[in-house]
Amino acid sequence: MASTADADHVAFIVTGIHEAHQQDKQRERDKAEAERAARLARQQVLLAIGIPSTPELLGLSDDNFIRAILRHEASGPEVRAAATRALLADVAASLEFIVNGAREAHKKDVAKELEELEEKKRKEAELRRNQAARRNVATRTRRTP
Repeated sequence: MASTADADHVAFIVTGIHEAHQQDKQRERDKAEAERAARLARQQVLLAIGIPSTPELLGLSDDNFIRAILRHEASGPEVRAAATRALLADVAASLEFIVNGAREAHKKDVAKELEELEEKKRKEAELRRNQAARRNVATRTRRTP
C-alpha cells in the first residue's frame, strides 16, 4: 500500500489481502491454542492439589494464580514453598511452577504425609504391643496392669 506503483496496489488487492487475512487467522489460532494449553495446565494443577477449579481462578494472571494456590488451605508446605520461589523468580519459573513444579511439590507433601502416618501407626502398634505385654505380665503375677 505504501508503493506508488499501480501494479503493487493490484497485487495487494488480488493476493496480498488474502495472505494477510490468513496470517491473522493463524495468529488467532496460535493465541487460542496457547490459552487452551495454559488453561489445561492450570486445571491439572488444581486437580492435583485438590483445589476446586473455577472460571475465575482459571482466568487469573500467572502471578495471581500462583498467589491463589499459595493462600489456599489445600496447599501443603512444599507447594507453598515452591509457589513462593516461583513468585520471587522470573516468568519462566512461574510457568515451570504451573506446568510441573506444583505437582512435584504436592507429591512431596503427600509423601511426607504418608511417612508421618506410617510413623504414627508404628508408634500406635508399639504402644499396643507394650500394653499387651504389661497385661500379660500382670496376668502372670496376678496384679492389675
